[in-house]
Amino acid sequence: MNFLAHAYLAGQDADFLTGNLIADAVTAAAYKQMPAVIQAGINHHRNVDKYTDTHPLVADCRLLFFSHIRHYAAVIVDVLFDHYLAKHWHLYHPLPLEAYEQTIYHILDKRAYLFSEKFVFMYSRMKAHRWLSQYQHLTYIRQTIENLNKRTPLFTQSAITIKVFDEQYDEIEKLFFAFFKDLSTQYKVA
Repeated sequence: MNFLAHAYLAGQDADFLTGNLIADAVTAAAYKQMPAVIQAGINHHRNVDKYTDTHPLVADCRLLFFSHIRHYAAVIVDVLFDHYLAKHWHLYHPLPLEAYEQTIYHILDKRAYLFSEKFVFMYSRMKAHRWLSQYQHLTYIRQTIENLNKRTPLFTQSAITIKVFDEQYDEIEKLFFAFFKDLSTQYKVA
């Protein structure tokens, strides 16, 4: 899953949520120096990723893309699932998505001293471009896929990826709903 899903699943505790969002940018050495609640958030993030990576519904979704983009299918599906979560946010959370997004940025701003250099760069882009609320817009998702061509030299199939996404939009949405129900049952923190 991507940032929005990790934030949602992390629940209300600000430090636990922070651990979830910085997890991919935390080295083993830095992890050992983090407060216990941040470590717990990092562990939660990693468990969510393991569960996601091995779930049969996610595998079905990745197969829609695999023949065209191979291992990048995992990255694409993470982004697409955040799109569906953002699109249907009102079904999952009482706050409007834009208000929730500002809450997340406020929480992270207060804990910036925990950020690695890698996350500082990523977070500045996330906040400036309002990634969390932009996931709901198809134009943003298409742009994100196209930007992979610029950032990742081995990913050259943005056009076919967008074509498959457009053609399989409803099927991917069904897979998202079924998977996210399972994921939330296993990993949603109150």
